[in-house]
Amino acid sequence: GAVRDWDVQQSLLNERFNDAERFPIRVIQCFRRELQTHRRLLQKELKQAIHRWAGPFRQSVATTLASLDTDDVETNARAAQLVTTARATLRRRLKQLLAAGRRDLYDLDNLHQLRIAAKRLRYAMEAFAACYPREFQHDLYLEVERLQEELGDINDLRNLAATMTKMGDALRRH
Repeated sequence: GAVRDWDVQQSLLNERFNDAERFPIRVIQCFRRELQTHRRLLQKELKQAIHRWAGPFRQSVATTLASLDTDDVETNARAAQLVTTARATLRRRLKQLLAAGRRDLYDLDNLHQLRIAAKRLRYAMEAFAACYPREFQHDLYLEVERLQEELGDINDLRNLAATMTKMGDALRRH
């Protein structure tokens, strides 16, 4: 996530701040260098995490695949249990999204919490899509995805502004 955030900030910097009339090119280049330096450090951490989690992830996949080899009677019982779990999970995630949406959304922290709630609902919808009709899989899912993406764009710009402010303060001190 942290590496992705730096990539997004680099992309936003390229998209929105290439206007040399509004921003001196030296300032933009300095921000770019700082972003790249921070990203390299985070990428090292990411590589370490991948090595640390690769074995447990492979084991989890193997266990999951082995659990899929069941007979028909057991499969029907598990399918019914899956639908029950899907309903409970989606209901809980939707309530969380609605609660987050009732907060003061002019507060960017609250807006970020709404994005997280939308993301969690979206992932649950993906996991349980097979339990629901096509309209659910396409129409409703696409609406939640759109909401999450729009809220994500706002949050990414907020993070870039915070990073630029922090880096600007450090550059002024030097």
